[in-house]
Amino acid sequence: MQINGKSREEISDAITTSLLYYRTKAGIDQFISGMNSIAGNLWDRVTDNPKTWKPVFVDYEMSMTMAQFDELYRFRFSEEGSNKRLEEDETAYCFEIFLQNCADNHISGQGHTLADILIFITGADAIPVLGFGKDIEVTFFDKEEGVRRYPVVSTCSLTMAIPRSWSDPDTFTTYMDEAITEGNGFFKV
Repeated sequence: MQINGKSREEISDAITTSLLYYRTKAGIDQFISGMNSIAGNLWDRVTDNPKTWKPVFVDYEMSMTMAQFDELYRFRFSEEGSNKRLEEDETAYCFEIFLQNCADNHISGQGHTLADILIFITGADAIPVLGFGKDIEVTFFDKEEGVRRYPVVSTCSLTMAIPRSWSDPDTFTTYMDEAITEGNGFFKV
């Protein structure tokens, strides 16, 4: 049997159709059937309003806002009225100024962004569709004279410990920028 140009094209089309359509059709049909069995034809709703459902099914870049980031974390402060609490309040203020600067950096295109902070603390480059299992917890530790310690982050437990006693937002911003730049383990191969 001799194969001519038209036969090659037909064979190529048949192989492509087989691999891309028939091979996956059963799985796709099962997925659609399962989706439609949830909440009364969920898949039909998805296909009727694809733009609404895009964030659920497609990973796409969306800039994070300060309001969104504020919902992600909480501070664990020392007892109200203690000296440590006063230092923590100052440090928390510096941290919030730093976050606001990061939110502004997204607009200006300079410096770290809120997404960079999220990666640094959680390892995730975006807020998961269903959110994190818990709030990011920001705790504090004592600074040691003459020792420069960066924040301690646990991406598994969603915690970040920062030294208390920061009172200058600009110095704190420089400190955090260095920590994020030096601790970029999720960017390394």
